Amino acid sequence: MNKLLFFLKIPPPVTGVTVINQMVLQSKLLNSSFSIHPVKIQYVNSLDDYGRFRISKLKVFIRLFMKLVQGVIITRPAFVYFQLSPLGKAFYRDVFFVALLKLMRVPIVFHLHGKGIKKAVSDKPWLKKIYYHVFNNEKLICLSQSLVSDIEDVYEGRPYIVPNAIRHKRVKKEKESEIPHILFLSNLFHSKGVLDFIEALQLLKKENILFKAHIVGADGDIKKEELILHIEKKNLSSEIKVHGALYNSDKEKIISGSDIFVFPTREDVWGLVLLEAMQAGLPVIATMEGAIPEIVEDGVTGLLVPKKDPQGLKEKIKYLIENSEERKTMGEAGHRKYLEKYTLEKFEQNLLNTFTAITNK
Repeated sequence: MNKLLFFLKIPPPVTGVTVINQMVLQSKLLNSSFSIHPVKIQYVNSLDDYGRFRISKLKVFIRLFMKLVQGVIITRPAFVYFQLSPLGKAFYRDVFFVALLKLMRVPIVFHLHGKGIKKAVSDKPWLKKIYYHVFNNEKLICLSQSLVSDIEDVYEGRPYIVPNAIRHKRVKKEKESEIPHILFLSNLFHSKGVLDFIEALQLLKKENILFKAHIVGADGDIKKEELILHIEKKNLSSEIKVHGALYNSDKEKIISGSDIFVFPTREDVWGLVLLEAMQAGLPVIATMEGAIPEIVEDGVTGLLVPKKDPQGLKEKIKYLIENSEERKTMGEAGHRKYLEKYTLEKFEQNLLNTFTAITNK
């Protein structure tokens, strides 16, 4: 049985990436097919600490460096499965781990959960060389075919494609509400488009369209209290409720009680929340960002809108509010697509096939 060393970030904090990594580590299929040895990464405990320098992070880095050395020496893995941070300070930090693995002549399989490399290297030839050396002679996994172009300037190989997934839960949309309930579910960052969502709802109210909206998510660079004040200033307190972070049955309950799911992200690669909405049979309105147009089929499982476009977002929400049959049809189509492509079983099998192909080579 091939030995693999997994070098992955895990919760907390809870993000799309850490949730996926946790599923990988817990996969019965992968653990029964390979001898897996994990080195678990946790730099921070909350979203507030992202991007901030802490002495504690340096201590974690040193410990991880030593654990990685020890893991390679003891395990002698066929390869190291590494969820690389693709941009910014986190990328430069991860370059040290890559350099160590290359020095120890250990093959690396990178799983990219981000994008922006093409833009980052467009005017920086020196940075392009760093990415090239990082990826040279290694294997890459991308989340979708549409994201392959992001690495074409720095990677000569052909990446493997493994779409993300979520665990199957018996979350089913309840009967239609008399007044449509609209859901935003994501950590509270400006980049997730929550302020665009609120602005679109304000435009809806000006047209005297009735609705109830729910905002669910942990504090990010926007705090729950700040968002509530912003909503009060917009005179939307009667229409919008901010719940903060909800998990497990509480989250499932609010999803199943909603009629429309809106994800107006400005900067995203995937969006696991889209799969949660589709699993429950909700029609989705989302922006044309990252791999989202592959997940949400415009006019079939939901509607797409350009990012940073509250007016366009308002029109899409209005359309679904006024067309209940369309909501139902799109929600059912989204549920079928989830079952066909985005279950945990599909994800595990895709990853197993990828790892098997790599080890056989």
